[in-house]
Amino acid sequence: IAAKTRSASRERGPALATATGAGVAANNRDAADAAAKARARGGGPPLGAPGNRGPTRPGARSAQDLDARIQQKAGQSLRGGPRGSAPNQRGPGGPRGSARPGASQTREQLDQLDARIRNKSRQGGAPPAPMGPEDDDWERIRGKGGGGNQSSFAADEDPGREKIVLASGAGTSYGVGPGPGGSIPIKGMDDDLHDNKDGPDHDPHGGGYGGMGGGGGRGIVEGTTHSIFQDDTGYGDNRGGGAINDLAYGDAPEGANGLAVAVAVSPDEDEAFIPAAIEYDPDSKPPLYKNRRFRIYSIAAVILLVLVVVAVVVAVVFNTKEQSTKIVEIDQASLETATPTPQPTSARWTMGVREQIEELVGVDKVGPGAKKPTPYTDALDWILDDDPMQLQKDSPFITQRYLLALLYFSADRDSVWRNCPPNFDDHNDAECQATVYDQDGEPFNDTFYRMLSGEPECEWYGVRCPGEDNFVREIEMIENNMTGTLPPELALMPVLQRLSFIVNDLTGTLHSEFGSMKHLIDVEFHYNYFSGTVPDSFYDADNLIRLNIGGNLLTGTISPQIKNLRSLVGLFTFDNTFSGSIPTEVGELDYLSYTRWSRNLHSGQIPTEIGQLTNLIELYLQWNKLTGPLPSTVGELTYLEDFFINNNELTGPLPIQFYSMESLTWFYCFDNSFSGTLSPLVRRLTNLERLIIRRNFFTGTIPKQLMELENITMIWAHYNDFSGTVSEDFCDLYDEPYRLSRFYTDCLPSDLTGPPAVTCVCCTDCCDTVQETCMVNE
Repeated sequence: IAAKTRSASRERGPALATATGAGVAANNRDAADAAAKARARGGGPPLGAPGNRGPTRPGARSAQDLDARIQQKAGQSLRGGPRGSAPNQRGPGGPRGSARPGASQTREQLDQLDARIRNKSRQGGAPPAPMGPEDDDWERIRGKGGGGNQSSFAADEDPGREKIVLASGAGTSYGVGPGPGGSIPIKGMDDDLHDNKDGPDHDPHGGGYGGMGGGGGRGIVEGTTHSIFQDDTGYGDNRGGGAINDLAYGDAPEGANGLAVAVAVSPDEDEAFIPAAIEYDPDSKPPLYKNRRFRIYSIAAVILLVLVVVAVVVAVVFNTKEQSTKIVEIDQASLETATPTPQPTSARWTMGVREQIEELVGVDKVGPGAKKPTPYTDALDWILDDDPMQLQKDSPFITQRYLLALLYFSADRDSVWRNCPPNFDDHNDAECQATVYDQDGEPFNDTFYRMLSGEPECEWYGVRCPGEDNFVREIEMIENNMTGTLPPELALMPVLQRLSFIVNDLTGTLHSEFGSMKHLIDVEFHYNYFSGTVPDSFYDADNLIRLNIGGNLLTGTISPQIKNLRSLVGLFTFDNTFSGSIPTEVGELDYLSYTRWSRNLHSGQIPTEIGQLTNLIELYLQWNKLTGPLPSTVGELTYLEDFFINNNELTGPLPIQFYSMESLTWFYCFDNSFSGTLSPLVRRLTNLERLIIRRNFFTGTIPKQLMELENITMIWAHYNDFSGTVSEDFCDLYDEPYRLSRFYTDCLPSDLTGPPAVTCVCCTDCCDTVQETCMVNE
């Protein structure tokens, strides 16, 4: 009979053998190492791999070989000496065999083992297993059967160690489910010797979860690398019915009471499952590196450490790049002399100031999604953060102050203002000198405060607030080297009346918003680079008194709606490329006194309605393409002083009504095709100072009545068809200082050889009508 147990002894203490019908569970992960060492000493087979019934050694194909190996290992283990044949020995309740030499020594070892087991049981806090009749030495270490008993042994004197649970008896199992023969759970930590896998998938027959030896049930032990029933992974298959009933074990003999017994092995059985006794050292402790949780935690810690290092490196690199972009050069001298700019009031961004500006000019221009930088956003940043006054949203002046800042940032994109530009580096540098002009156009210097300084905006250069309410009514910046464009939002100033930006380099179009300004009375945009046409809204500004858009790049025509500007006193469209005729509706401008249509492309005749402008003082129609005669209605212009119709294609004689213009001072009609004679009625033009009729087709003699004009200073009568002799009485006009400074006639020999067309002794300059050359008459 082959002994179905295997035991071993170690120097540190006796081993505990686990045999058929008895389950041993120990919460210690060193069981696998102990098993390997036992196999190394005893030549035992490796533990079973997944899918095998148990550990078998290659080549063990017959029952006789298996019996021999078992006897040899059992004999050596009991004797403690060299390997040899195992002694014949019966199990409890079986027939005795003859004792071999060394039996007394074996009994002494069993007595010691019995004492140690009792001692361990008491130290572990559990009562010792009840002892039955000692009819065999093995009886000392068995537990009583019948319903299942368990003995709990302390792994060592150290109370912190896990306990060894010895389960014995028919119907004994471990797990958590009930079985017909009873079930005793073996519970432990995750590092139990037998890793219990509680779960319904591991108990297909209801004999306990992962149980071993349940009565009538079947348990499956699914282990890990630390299970004594498998190596790495695998399954041990144990069947219930009291003692384990399997082909390899046979039926347990009656009265065995669950102890380890020797059973007959069928010689025809191959690859039987042999539950080997595993050597277990209660004092041993698995190496830390074999702890599964330790390995998992270690790997997680390493991964976390790597992530932290990577995050730190990325943060350092990003911070370094960000700081490198903020490096700026600082002028130490400016730091020593400049006054620090007040810290921006970040709360102003949430105090309603921004919202007020957004409502003023539009969210699309200054809102969160607005493009930057623009004059609108620059002005907003200034009013919120850099303005020393830091006006609140309820201030009545925040609108006009922002709009003036917008004007500066819009009209200072490519150059520096000539007069009083802002000094953003030193807010204390506020005062400045600037050249301005009086009402007569005469320049003079005056003291102002710079634009965007900390002073009230009414004290800034070019800004005037004549009323007591301190609202801006005039903006005048003449020859200020302004570039860029005018913002149309200037029309939002509530009481703005005058816009004057004469002789600058402003571009863009005339904004239609200006025509909607109900208080606007004066617009002076001449000599800039405005382009496009005149917006229709301009003709609705019925309070407009002066409209000066001359000297630009404007095109189109002057609309007949010009008649709506009933308050207009001055209308100036000169030096553009306007075309078309002069609208007859211009005659409805009752208050029109000054108008210049010169240097355009106007065509057609001078409208006769021009005579209705009885308040007209200045009429400039030169350098156009006007044709036809001079209308006789001009005689109604009794207040007209300056009359310029030169460089056109006008024809015919001067109407007799012309001589009724008693206020006429300067009459320029040169480079036309006028004909006829100068009437002696010229004496009526008593205020005439300049008579410029050069290059026409006038005939006859130069009337001597001209010498009666007391204010006459200049007569240009050359390049005409005049003839005869000029009265020598004209020579008396030179006696008084500066009275007649220039008198031109065709008194040179004609074509350098012929007789002169006019004989004039008193003329200052003589000209050749053929060669069109002049020279001083000596």
